[in-house]
Amino acid sequence: MSYGINIINADSYLTFNEDKIYYQFEEKLQSSKATVVFSQRFYWDTDYTGSAYPIVFIYSNGYWATIIDTHRLSNNKWRIHVWTEGTKATDTKNNITGYVFTEGSESSTSPSWGIKINDASGNRVYDSDFNIMRIKDFDTMPSPSSSYPSSSFGGTACGAAVAGTTGEASSSHGISGLTKPCALLYSNGLMQYNKHYLCTWWFESGFAKSIQQVTSSQIKHAWGHMGDWTANLTQKTVPGDYVTPIIDGADYD
Repeated sequence: MSYGINIINADSYLTFNEDKIYYQFEEKLQSSKATVVFSQRFYWDTDYTGSAYPIVFIYSNGYWATIIDTHRLSNNKWRIHVWTEGTKATDTKNNITGYVFTEGSESSTSPSWGIKINDASGNRVYDSDFNIMRIKDFDTMPSPSSSYPSSSFGGTACGAAVAGTTGEASSSHGISGLTKPCALLYSNGLMQYNKHYLCTWWFESGFAKSIQQVTSSQIKHAWGHMGDWTANLTQKTVPGDYVTPIIDGADYD
């Protein structure tokens, strides 16, 4: 190398150099930053106003949730939309936590001592005041079942969503000692399926979204009932497996 720095750990893994992108903890997203849209969905608004796309880990705390959309608002804050289980948007937003991470270039830290790494153009990529992302391990978020739910899933709600899940798949992440296990819970899986009962003047079609959860031992993916519509059809988009880092939210509390 003709410039910069390479720092290699005892396992010969390159931990720091000027060409890496370092992600730092930005803020926590809790109920005070959440707004319920309807019984299956809420959104968080960030305090973060930077231009780099934020990465959000979720501490599920026993609830199902999945991020389906993240976009920047006119005031430069970011809005993160979250689907939940059936009728549990309010309970979910009151109990789960989002942990926002952004690229180190968005940081306003300016340490007077420690270490600072610049790239070849003189732009800071890391300094020792960064609260960097501390990944415990990686695991594969499994895809939920590709089979249509039974016509009884969701009961005879006639439009309203109900609680409950179906078609669950799970994977053991094998990480012990996590106080607040967090994973990347992103999905936009969709199913519409015949309910085979007459609600008004036509047969109902059920609507299910894929939702996720991380526990002290597992990551899970399932389908949650999101309501019924007056229609008679079947279609589906089943999300595939993906690899997620696992972190401990307690590291940033």
